[in-house]
Amino acid sequence: QHRSHDTIYAPGPDTLRAPGKAPIFTRAPGLVAKLAAQLPGIDRKAYDVERHFKTVSAMMSASEKDWQEIPGIGKQTAKQVVEILRR
Repeated sequence: QHRSHDTIYAPGPDTLRAPGKAPIFTRAPGLVAKLAAQLPGIDRKAYDVERHFKTVSAMMSASEKDWQEIPGIGKQTAKQVVEILRR
């Protein structure tokens, strides 16, 4: 029997913990995030867009004001995004 089968590993006092947004804790992007990332000025805010709108339908029908509710998305970006989604 291998030696590691008898060993129990537990966190010690010097355990390193990854921050909450570490890549190991992030989930794969959903459809909303994938689509949002393609829009101008959204790239890194795609997860925020997904959390805000939840569905593609909600994202597509959102107003400029709705888009501006997402942190980091200003009036100009919101206007561009809505114009593209309305085409």
